[in-house]
Amino acid sequence: MPNQCRTCYTNGSCIDCYSTLGYYLFNNSCVTSCGNATSFLRYADNTTSVCQLCTSNCLTCINATACMSCADNTFYLYTDTLTCKLTCPLYGGYVNSTLGTQLVCVPCADPFCLHCTSTLYGSCTQCNNISILSNGICSSTCPSISYYILNSQCMLCDASCYSCFSSGSMSCLRCASGYANVSGNCTNACPIGTAFIANLATCGCDTPCLTCSSLNYLNCLTCVNASHFMYLGQCLGSCPAGSYQQNGNCVLCPTGCSNCSSSVCLTCMTGWMLYNSACYSDCNQISQQYDKSGYTCVLCP
Repeated sequence: MPNQCRTCYTNGSCIDCYSTLGYYLFNNSCVTSCGNATSFLRYADNTTSVCQLCTSNCLTCINATACMSCADNTFYLYTDTLTCKLTCPLYGGYVNSTLGTQLVCVPCADPFCLHCTSTLYGSCTQCNNISILSNGICSSTCPSISYYILNSQCMLCDASCYSCFSSGSMSCLRCASGYANVSGNCTNACPIGTAFIANLATCGCDTPCLTCSSLNYLNCLTCVNASHFMYLGQCLGSCPAGSYQQNGNCVLCPTGCSNCSSSVCLTCMTGWMLYNSACYSDCNQISQQYDKSGYTCVLCP
């Protein structure tokens, strides 16, 4: 009886082997490897100490269900289940590849991904129905508020939107910094006669203004109240001292005047002298005149 056989037939062929010595029964012989030079269709069963046939479609295997390679090059080796199948599903959470000459079917790196373009994380193109796709990754939520969901994908809002419900500037829920909401449209170009109001993120004018400068919403061009007067970009109920009314505007009095009627000075500012309805800072500017108490210029004797 061969030394490696524990029991054998009368012709010397083995019935079982010394498993404690690392032998397995194969074709009535005891071997240390269940493979041979031409075939790798068996694996070493440590329970029975017998070389058993690999499962169907396997060329080599490590146990009854786990393949190491497939029977021919038409089968895909699934790297997660170590099984050999004829197809690798396009939308089953796998991507096909090769390992040497062996076709392989590799799970997508993202466990929530149904379709990926490579084995790398972030290459997903479609997620399962409980996840949302964003930048190649399946997640339960979009990465920020500046996205909206379309067909289970996170889509970036228009640049004018801080948040949105769909594509385009008309779908903004809130405008981005530097943009104003004009009738539901986020824009960085306010309509003529209005200006951007940063703290309100809208276009408009100060309350008394009907229209205003495009550069400053506080600088009125016309007034809401037709009885008001325009004065230095403000709408006033009456013209202030040093100005007079003209065509709905408050016009500044001539230089040095504290009170005037049209362009005619009635009184002068402190330190100015009145002469012929005009104010002068020095009576010598007027030929043969001098300053007399009362701040008026009078003719020299």
